[in-house]
Amino acid sequence: GSPGGAMASVLRAAAAAGDLHQCRRAAQPRRAAARGSAKSAKVAVRLCDYTAGAIRVAAERAAALDEEALEAEVQEELDRTHELVRVNFTGSGASLGHTVQLEMKACYADGELKNQPVPGLTADISLDLQEGNPFPLNIFTEQIVEQGMGQMESKTFGVTFPSDWKSERLQNVGVLFTVMIKEIAEKRALPPRSEEERDTIRAEIEGRHAELAARETAKQLDLAIRESLLQNCAVDTQKTVESVSWAKFGEASTKDYAYNMILEEIGAREGLSSVDEVKKLLRDEAEVTWL
Repeated sequence: GSPGGAMASVLRAAAAAGDLHQCRRAAQPRRAAARGSAKSAKVAVRLCDYTAGAIRVAAERAAALDEEALEAEVQEELDRTHELVRVNFTGSGASLGHTVQLEMKACYADGELKNQPVPGLTADISLDLQEGNPFPLNIFTEQIVEQGMGQMESKTFGVTFPSDWKSERLQNVGVLFTVMIKEIAEKRALPPRSEEERDTIRAEIEGRHAELAARETAKQLDLAIRESLLQNCAVDTQKTVESVSWAKFGEASTKDYAYNMILEEIGAREGLSSVDEVKKLLRDEAEVTWL
């Protein structure tokens, strides 16, 4: 790989592993010096054989959607009467009639557990902003609509649970809820779906899950190939790591850097311009035992 590519890879590796301890502000004045020293730090990469089954790994295929779960999704789609359409600008923010996607957190308002999280009350929820919502969602609705909260806006408000609340541990307990609106949407009616569409809907859902499973399977295979490359290829990381004098590198970031250098070297040898192309080549060439 090129010296410039080497420097970019080492910085990416350090940042990804959390080993880049110096703050960005302190690092900026040294960028020119770091780039200059990187030019003289030639990275030596000795590739192992990676073609025609030379890389032998074991990996696990992502689980396919079972028949019961698939059928449940198909039925849910057939029964769906509305869809959520994101509202990009609402002027005064969320109002009655909107549906909001909320990130909800809660802590005790007072007592010995003050400011500590309330178990079971941290979640992402979907809330229809309408009159008549049950407690405590009616309070959520009032607070959101009263302020006209916008997307990515948060608000904290207090709620006291009643003495007859179904969970005894929350009876007469004051709680501070913090909610953040992640999305504001409108419900729009869908035309009714007929039983004749079941096969089409089933194929769409199967295709969507198959794509997700393929991505997860490729990810697991990439990790197995990565370990094999790190064990069997050799990368002289010392000069480049030492040349970035303002950064500290741990074992994880050094491995990430070595892996990036191996991928760059394979890409240069094979005439491939992207990391994704290199990873696909390695997957196609590897001999895989599926678990």
